Amino acid sequence: MQAIEMFVVDDEPDIRLLVRTMVGLDPVMKIAGEAATGESAIEQLQQCSADVVVIDQAMPGISGVETAVRLKEQNPSIRTVLFTAYLTAEVRRQAAEAGIDACVAKTSIAELVTEARRVARPS
Repeated sequence: MQAIEMFVVDDEPDIRLLVRTMVGLDPVMKIAGEAATGESAIEQLQQCSADVVVIDQAMPGISGVETAVRLKEQNPSIRTVLFTAYLTAEVRRQAAEAGIDACVAKTSIAELVTEARRVARPS
């Protein structure tokens, strides 16, 4: 089975480390790259590929939702997961309107890899 490549966008280095560690435990997933801001992710993803992008909502500069919108304009087939500490009904609504494929609360971090795999390879 071909690896699922994940790109991680979060302004917190410890969160990126945690996600990298969790992905490293999964035999199908691998990290394609990472960025601390939405702007940097958009720029980097023009040069590399990823099957799924995990995006924090609250970052300096543009939000995770806006980052996802711009990424999908750049590459409509890219799959996105909003990974946020602020998973409210309003954030879920905004994510749905933006075409984000899944939302995961940072308090449910164990679900992140499962959701990323699900959206990257829908059945």
